[in-house]
Amino acid sequence: MKKLFVICLLTVIGHTAYAQDVITLRSGNEIKGKVIEISDSDIRYKRAENLDGPTVVLPRADVLAINYENGTREVINPIAAATPAPAPAPSTATPQPTPAPQPAVVLQPAAVPQRAAAPPTAIVRTGDLLRDMQNFGPDLYAQYMAGRRLARGGWWCAGSGLFCTLVGGYVMSISYYDSTYSTGVTSVVVGSLFIATGITGICIGGSRKRAAVNEFNARYALRQPAAPQFRLNVHGTGVGLAMVF
Repeated sequence: MKKLFVICLLTVIGHTAYAQDVITLRSGNEIKGKVIEISDSDIRYKRAENLDGPTVVLPRADVLAINYENGTREVINPIAAATPAPAPAPSTATPQPTPAPQPAVVLQPAAVPQRAAAPPTAIVRTGDLLRDMQNFGPDLYAQYMAGRRLARGGWWCAGSGLFCTLVGGYVMSISYYDSTYSTGVTSVVVGSLFIATGITGICIGGSRKRAAVNEFNARYALRQPAAPQFRLNVHGTGVGLAMVF
């Protein structure tokens, strides 16, 4: 009698352990329990280890199928079969000949400048040179402008002296050693002094300009202007005129 009771108890326990629903999720996981309700939005079930416990709500979209304890299977969200891609339509275009491969063009890297702020290396016109001197060598630009002002002042002084000399010579030519003649002599002397001062200013101003340009070209390794230039130098023994190429 006792053995029969134990056999019945084990049968009931085994039936209870295996008589349960299996919920298969779309992720591939399985949940064992007892399905209570299936609605359009969710599925309610109780866990197999706690059938008397609370009801668990599972979104219907996450469930793939349910295998009930009686052996039936209900598919909740069937997996859509992959639609084969349509075969490409045969091309009716005339095949074009394959062009011959072109030789590869190898680009040489640009030379790295020696100075971070070096100006262009082909400065010929004076306007470009002055602009580059102002941007990259302000000290040399100031020296150049000072020399140019001095040279311009020298030209003005020499021109004024030449005018005074001509006027004085004319006055001397029409006078006969009277007071007017002395005025002409004074005008010639003053004009000569103005001419000498002007020539000195022209020479010194031109030298300063040339020195600023040479220093700028040497500092940035630039090509000097190719146009010939005239240089007027004053020495202790006289005045020299030279053409520089």
